[in-house]
Amino acid sequence: MNKKTLYIIGPKISKNAPDGGQVRIFYISKALENIYSNYKYIDPASLQNYKSLIKFALKDKNVRSFLIANDKKYVASNGYPLNKKVINFISKIATLLYFDYHDDPKIQFKDLEIKISNKEVNEINDNLYTNLNKFNYIGLSSPGLNKFAKIKTSKIINATNASDPNHFKVSKLPDTKTVGLIGSTSPGRGAEMLIKSCMKLKNEIPELNLKLALNNIDGRGDLDKLIKKYSKESWIDFEKINYKEAPKFISKCDICVIPHKKTLYTNTVLPIKLFDYMASSRPIVATNCTAMASLIRKYNTGIVCEYSQNDISKSIKKLLSDSTLATKLGENGRKIVEKDFNWPKTASNIISKLKLSK
Repeated sequence: MNKKTLYIIGPKISKNAPDGGQVRIFYISKALENIYSNYKYIDPASLQNYKSLIKFALKDKNVRSFLIANDKKYVASNGYPLNKKVINFISKIATLLYFDYHDDPKIQFKDLEIKISNKEVNEINDNLYTNLNKFNYIGLSSPGLNKFAKIKTSKIINATNASDPNHFKVSKLPDTKTVGLIGSTSPGRGAEMLIKSCMKLKNEIPELNLKLALNNIDGRGDLDKLIKKYSKESWIDFEKINYKEAPKFISKCDICVIPHKKTLYTNTVLPIKLFDYMASSRPIVATNCTAMASLIRKYNTGIVCEYSQNDISKSIKKLLSDSTLATKLGENGRKIVEKDFNWPKTASNIISKLKLSK
């Protein structure tokens, strides 16, 4: 009998990943490695077209094995859509087992005001929806994503975004009037809205501090502009961190904020930082984006507010003024991460479903 090999399409990410998307890839990859004892990683660049497939086969032993090895092949894509022509070829030599659906680029780029050409985003989305149709199982990072894709229920695996409670430790609120944000700087993510809200609040709370760990999403964000505009404010601290350093960053904050602009995309997704804040026992101030707001209200882990300077600053002030409430909300968040929203549970959902399909 031919041995079974799982070919995982995507890079082998370090746990010190710089942003949430790559953090998810790390944890989902670890889950996929548990499906079959024999697995190999395939560089997504090798599968863009036939030419790249042949080029990589000449120098990459994993790609070469995928094409010529006499094994029973299974393919799992960690969110990297295969070219429409290439996927038709691959489906003839391998079982398309699992696709991790963690974003819908066309809606994401539009709503977050990320600069990208229509041609590029349309090509990405065409490939994405072809992959969603072709693969046997689809992992959803946020349940609401299926509003866009309309995947058959029988194909869906609950692979919700989560946190790692072993990585993010519980710590006491520092009581330094410090507000924190981890995230990107595309306009729709609301980093500047938070800065302006805190500048407004600074008049009422002179000892207020703002810590920002922001990334520039491959040069498509506004990080340089924000640093130039606000770095002279001594109470605003811009930091560059990776995933390993995130727990220490959050531990220095009394409150963590998710100031997303309310759009179709942000109404749908559950960002990883939401669960990392909760795992760190930090109370959250978040704007009224439907999926995120619903979860915060259900588990009583923070305050939901409108996307405005007045409402964000008012909500921050309330938590900074009531340490008992802030501590309780943080404790609630930690409990629900330990119970439901942790990467081991997400991994278990994927592993149990895919092993049953073997």
